[in-house]
Amino acid sequence: MNGRPDIIANDGSTLDDAAKARLIVSKLDAATYARFTNHILPKKTSDISSDETVKTLKELFRHNTSVFARRYAYLRTQRNDETIRDYTGLVNRRHEMAEFNDITHEQMKCLVWICGLVNPEDVDIRARALRKIEDNPQTTLKELSAEYQQFMDIRQDAKLLGNQPSSPLSGMCFNAVNAKKNQSRDPPSPCFRCGGPHWAKDCDFANKTCHDCKRVGHKEGYCKNFTNKKKPIPKQKRRSANNVVTVASTTAHVTPVSRIYRQVQISGITVRIDTGADVTLLSHKDWIAIGRPKLLPLLVSLKSANNKGINVRGHFKCNFNIDGHEGRGSCHEADTTSLLGLDWIAQDEPLFRRLTEGAICNVSASTLNTLRASLTKQLQKQFATVFASGLGRCVKSKAHLTLKPDAKPVFRKARPVPYAALPRISQEIDRLVADVLSPIDHSDWAAPIVVVQKKNGSIRLCADYSTRLNDALEQHQHPLPTPDDIFAKLNGGRYFSQLDLAEAYLQMEMDEDSRPLLTINTHRGLYRLNRLPFGVKPAPGIFQQYIDALIAESVWRNAPFCRLKSTILVSSSTLKDAAPTPRRSK
Repeated sequence: MNGRPDIIANDGSTLDDAAKARLIVSKLDAATYARFTNHILPKKTSDISSDETVKTLKELFRHNTSVFARRYAYLRTQRNDETIRDYTGLVNRRHEMAEFNDITHEQMKCLVWICGLVNPEDVDIRARALRKIEDNPQTTLKELSAEYQQFMDIRQDAKLLGNQPSSPLSGMCFNAVNAKKNQSRDPPSPCFRCGGPHWAKDCDFANKTCHDCKRVGHKEGYCKNFTNKKKPIPKQKRRSANNVVTVASTTAHVTPVSRIYRQVQISGITVRIDTGADVTLLSHKDWIAIGRPKLLPLLVSLKSANNKGINVRGHFKCNFNIDGHEGRGSCHEADTTSLLGLDWIAQDEPLFRRLTEGAICNVSASTLNTLRASLTKQLQKQFATVFASGLGRCVKSKAHLTLKPDAKPVFRKARPVPYAALPRISQEIDRLVADVLSPIDHSDWAAPIVVVQKKNGSIRLCADYSTRLNDALEQHQHPLPTPDDIFAKLNGGRYFSQLDLAEAYLQMEMDEDSRPLLTINTHRGLYRLNRLPFGVKPAPGIFQQYIDALIAESVWRNAPFCRLKSTILVSSSTLKDAAPTPRRSK
């Protein structure tokens, strides 16, 4: 009816109204006719006029989407698999459906405004805006903005109401409890640090130095109180069956470390000191060895450091002697190793300090530093040529680069260099000209340089071969060690000797055919590299293969070592064996 209204108006002008209605209904297919007749029940098609028939059909088969949705679909129209002609017809049809000929400037601005509300928090306001435009197509952009602001204000007010206390009474009760609690927190005695009416942990003199005794933690005049202040000895609540005492874990698998053992005079057994154990434990085997003393019921429950329960059969009272200190305590028989806990060693403070502070570290940091400095000085003196300054040279092999069959030369201009860095770069070029660089006048290949600052403050001159040379080179297929390989080879070692090859890649010469490919373009002109540079794609594989072959021929072939590019690590099980290992590296 929208596309051909003139057929009824002009060609059917001689027909009466009933004939026009019958003509329209006769053109409906079976499904459309059934839907139409069901809609007009209890009337029949002969009971309604032609105008009413047209009106009913428009209500049933008009667009079921809003004008905004049709306009939005029109703006997102894209060509898929249809032909250009079909696509052109689709654009024309959607334009008519979108009623863009009737759109005003305000409606267009509102359309763009709503299309931009894509954030998840804008879902509600987008729905409200669409409903407002459908109810009033003449809505302006200013009205939509005001509607949005009002909605956001209401949402914010709702959040504020949701954060308030449930009732004023609950807040009053809370304050009353806090007030009562604060009143009961007055210290029972003056502070022993300064004598003030506060807790010692809140004292301002806790971190200050006394000018009389030069000790930290108290005020002048309170040195006696501070000096006589003894460290509290851990106490156990032995009357509560629910008390949990944590001891060292006996089930976790850890790396073996040096343990401290002491002779404890309970029939001469040896136990291990464990300051993480609150109680002293005796293994079932040692309990049998001392004659199976009668066990008393447990007063505590024991758990290990990983919060798992420990099977304890009971405890017994006994006298003990540790390094000349005699005492009496409880010993628990359990399915663990024998451990000397805090309940015994903390009975005497000098004993506690002597056992825990005197023999914890086998080798101090100062000893290691002294040994390291002595060994380094000895090696530098014995192998002066190895540690001499200057660039070394590999004499057993030369590096070779292989171009891909379709590779074409690429020439890149020199990159600008900051004027402040020119002297240092020129100095580095002059240093490398002796062995690494050769000045040339012409080259088909050229790459710009990149300057990298090292940790020691010096600079490294690198070529940027990512400018097409690396793409033109074949990769050198040689495996590099993985972290698992490194850890497996060094497993079991306790002392490690590290050799770091200075400017490792540059120690390896390039063959004559590969040197033209490595030309660099600097602010001083072209230079050809005679050594293997950093940054070229095959360099890691080439150098790793050379080092592997070199090590295979050395005395290290049976030693636990690992090599990764410019670093070689050699492990030793003892400190005595660690020193000769790097000496054999010459």
